[in-house]
Amino acid sequence: MTVTIRQMGKHFFGEVSGVDLRQPLTPQEASDIEAGMDKYAVLLFRNQDITDEQQLAFALNFGERENPRGGNVVKPHESRLASTGLNDVSNLDRDGKPLPRDSRAHLFNLGNCLWHSDSSFRPIPAKFSLLSARVVNPKGGNTEFADMRAAYDALDDETKAEIEDMICEHSLMYSRGSLGFLDYTDEEKEMFKSGAWPQVAVPVVACRCDPRHERARSPAVAARSHRTRHATGIRPCPQMDGA
Repeated sequence: MTVTIRQMGKHFFGEVSGVDLRQPLTPQEASDIEAGMDKYAVLLFRNQDITDEQQLAFALNFGERENPRGGNVVKPHESRLASTGLNDVSNLDRDGKPLPRDSRAHLFNLGNCLWHSDSSFRPIPAKFSLLSARVVNPKGGNTEFADMRAAYDALDDETKAEIEDMICEHSLMYSRGSLGFLDYTDEEKEMFKSGAWPQVAVPVVACRCDPRHERARSPAVAARSHRTRHATGIRPCPQMDGA
């Protein structure tokens, strides 16, 4: 089969056909899919009934698995997906039951409901995020996406000039703190101090250059949502909520 990608949105988003994710990808298939990500930013694979193991095997075509340490407050032995190698961002406990509303894991994960770019708080942010819908809510619960390249394109020249050289600081703790989560254990505080939850300085305007696609070379607003609030070393960074 040949990988085919049909553009679904005006600025980004493509639907992929011609590939079975239950099977190992050929080098050409992996290359076509990565090129599609560079061009469309979000890809949809319909009707792919895959296991956790198959999802991880598919993901490894595009790089190493991210070390999840420091991304949540759930201990490894408490995670329901610890043995799979996948990150768990759900509202379920290790027994598959909904977390109590007052549980620390649930309160910490509320930050994921805000607009964000995955792992922008890490020195090396995530390249791709691969989500697999196993049980789909019949109403609501949609995952929404925004194209930061289109956001940059829509800015006026004055704003582009203003943010061109800005450096902003990203912190996972900011989003959690803005929602009132300040209850950290001594171990978590030490992990924060040791660099597992660092504050990372990144340019507001970034470009992931790929010679294969003009769109991949387009500048993007990289003030990655709720985790960014001020600039360091340049001048105060304007609020960019919802960008």
